[in-house]
Amino acid sequence: MIRRATTALLLATFVVVGWPTTATAGTFDVTSCLHSPTGAANNAWVPSASDATVHTSSTCSPGMTADPAPVVETLVGLSAGSTWGVTTTNGAEARWRLTAPAGTSITRIRYHRYSGRWDTTYHMPFLRSAEGTILDADCTILPTEAGGNDYWCHRGAASPNGGSAYADVATNTTSLDFGIGCYGACPSTAWNYRTWASMYGSTVTITENTPPTLNASSTGAWGDAGWLTGNQTVTVASSTDTTGIKRLRLLVDGAATQTVTPACNYTYVVPCANQSNVAMALDTTQLADGQRTLTLESTDAANNTTTATQTVWLDNTPPTAPSLLTPSVTTTDGQAVFRWAQVSAGAGSPITKVRWQLCDQQGGACGQASDLAADATQTSLTSLADGSHTVRVWAVDEAGHVGAVSTAQVTQSTPAPPATPDPPASTPPPSTPPAGGTVVAPKPPTVTVTQTPTDQQRPATRPGQESTSREPGSTTKRQQTLEDPELRLLSARRRGRHIVLKGKVDDYLDTMKVTVTVRQGKRSRRYRRTTNGARWTVRVPVPKGRGRIVVTVSVAKGDGYRAASVTRRVTS
Repeated sequence: MIRRATTALLLATFVVVGWPTTATAGTFDVTSCLHSPTGAANNAWVPSASDATVHTSSTCSPGMTADPAPVVETLVGLSAGSTWGVTTTNGAEARWRLTAPAGTSITRIRYHRYSGRWDTTYHMPFLRSAEGTILDADCTILPTEAGGNDYWCHRGAASPNGGSAYADVATNTTSLDFGIGCYGACPSTAWNYRTWASMYGSTVTITENTPPTLNASSTGAWGDAGWLTGNQTVTVASSTDTTGIKRLRLLVDGAATQTVTPACNYTYVVPCANQSNVAMALDTTQLADGQRTLTLESTDAANNTTTATQTVWLDNTPPTAPSLLTPSVTTTDGQAVFRWAQVSAGAGSPITKVRWQLCDQQGGACGQASDLAADATQTSLTSLADGSHTVRVWAVDEAGHVGAVSTAQVTQSTPAPPATPDPPASTPPPSTPPAGGTVVAPKPPTVTVTQTPTDQQRPATRPGQESTSREPGSTTKRQQTLEDPELRLLSARRRGRHIVLKGKVDDYLDTMKVTVTVRQGKRSRRYRRTTNGARWTVRVPVPKGRGRIVVTVSVAKGDGYRAASVTRRVTS
């Protein structure tokens, strides 16, 4: 009788708790009932009954009705059987079906079951593939008592005829059916179910070999072609798969920096959800400056992985303070020159300019800062007021970092003017002659007059030119201060394989030799060009490589003017 099997079946409850769900790459396991983590979950097997002469029990019920009394067996599982007291229709089936997701297949099932029939050869329990193949046919249903006609078969618990720990069946199909069917004359009596099949725990292996799709967002760090600093974000715009996404990772140079693990439930045949707009944090301050490789990685429920990579540039280090700055200068003519070593960008972004500023050491007020070229190594001061001053010099890089400041001292002291000589004595008035004498007028002083040449007689000089002519009768050279030319870089654009530079300079510089420095990352090249006229255009080759391009146009000191330079970023 079926009731006699109840005690033996209880042993299965203790056998299947903690069932292992290991899966290799390309596979995952779907668990049900006592094989599930909770011991009472079924979201994979779907019940159906062809007519009222057969039935299925509720999903993973804590007790399954095995007899019409009813008698409840304290099992957790799925049960199908013929209806008590009713003759079963020929061809009727009561079943549970598990269907694999599209593009996948079922390659294995491990399950514990209890199947039997009463006094008939036409009721048959089965485990069947989508192709109609009956699986696990080696479970022979044997009589339980001498002379009796109660037949059953166990998988996974002690039974009158013995039994293995569980059924383990290999297959390759898209669905499985477990249940009972009537394949002939299936009469019934008022005493018992005619056929029954109970599965109280299953682990079904799903095989999938298709990797997920992965799309990164162009916003944030992934799409930024510039230098990255501080906290950034890399966003997974979408990642989809037939079985869902179980893990997203962000790696920098192959090392994982953040992992997102969406919740997955392996009691479903599609255990995980697809993902969209998932933000991954990237703290660049924890990474070394320079070029880095970002990798986004998406893994589906079956451990198939898709990756996407992007190259980025990081810079979290400001430029160092200019070194070897002239420590101090003392001057009497209001002019001074300060020099320093060229500032290095290191592994970070290139230097875009050097800045300097003059501060009054007494009152502490500082003047407006002035910009120099990225490779500048000196600056000249003019018209210094008397007193002590502080010169501040620092660099700025392409990432916008302001570097540390170096300082130097300059003291201007104008010498006192020479003392004013005493005026010449006045001519005394003529003395009164003695009576009868002659008055003698005093002799006037001798005056020497030196004629100064007219403007037409002076040698011609250009504006700001240093003159070496002397005035007639003078041994002192006359000097004028050199002037700064108006050097302007109007545009710097990339045209095919060349960079076209357009600029303007003072009209009086008819012919000018310029040096064009092209920088890209740590690499730089220099080109010398000659321009004619106030407005000019020069062309230089585009460097090979990736990254922003910065150009510096400079003119050396010439006849009447100082050196000058201007820096600009190249645009497309």
